[in-house]
Amino acid sequence: MCQYVTHLRACYVCSHEETVLISEQSCKVARRSGVFGSCGSGVDNIASRTQHQCWKCKERNKLVPPTRAIRTRVYSTV
Repeated sequence: MCQYVTHLRACYVCSHEETVLISEQSCKVARRSGVFGSCGSGVDNIASRTQHQCWKCKERNKLVPPTRAIRTRVYSTV
């Protein structure tokens, strides 16, 4: 069975997914004939996910100062 492999990037912060590439993997029968999907057993689809951080989350992290730089003072009202 021939397969389409959908390569996805999934942001580990916001879970946004985007398709990077769709590739074709021919089975032995289709490779011999030279035509994708000509084997007669159909075409399947597989998703391959890669974890990354999307541009929106990268930009958002640049705007937020590191947590160790933020200091808060707590005043008691006793």
